[in-house]
Amino acid sequence: MDALFGLIRMGCICGKEALRINDRRFYLRSRLGEGGFSYVDLIEEIRTHKDYALKRITCHSNEEERIALQEIELMRTFQHPNIIPLEASSVIKVNQYSKSLDIVSEVLIVMPYYSRGSLQDVIEKMSKKSERFPEESVWELFKGICLGLQVFHKHNPPYAH
Repeated sequence: MDALFGLIRMGCICGKEALRINDRRFYLRSRLGEGGFSYVDLIEEIRTHKDYALKRITCHSNEEERIALQEIELMRTFQHPNIIPLEASSVIKVNQYSKSLDIVSEVLIVMPYYSRGSLQDVIEKMSKKSERFPEESVWELFKGICLGLQVFHKHNPPYAH
């Protein structure tokens, strides 16, 4: 009975995919997008009800896994207001019975969720309405991008993005 009251208190998560990443629990809300090697999902932390973006990178080789882990390490290394921070991460190794799918692992990267989307999303929405950024906003965005990149370039050794 206590378990039932615990579920009621945290909200019903019935039928939703649940994930545990770094001792934090999340459930999947929806798919936000996908690229060549990854998917981005909207997830909600069960304890705080806060939304996050989850990047799922499917690794088909040890080399792909190494590259994905390098992305996590870079996110841990760089902390700056103009660089998206790492909230949590995990690697899920595929068991021997699933290797027929030619997948070695899935790397999970939890990042903040920005409800307005990416800069590209905002540009596309404005374009559909025939709107443009004011020039001062363009310069402010450009400056922010440059400040973020400067952190990469000043690192020893420097990183290019």
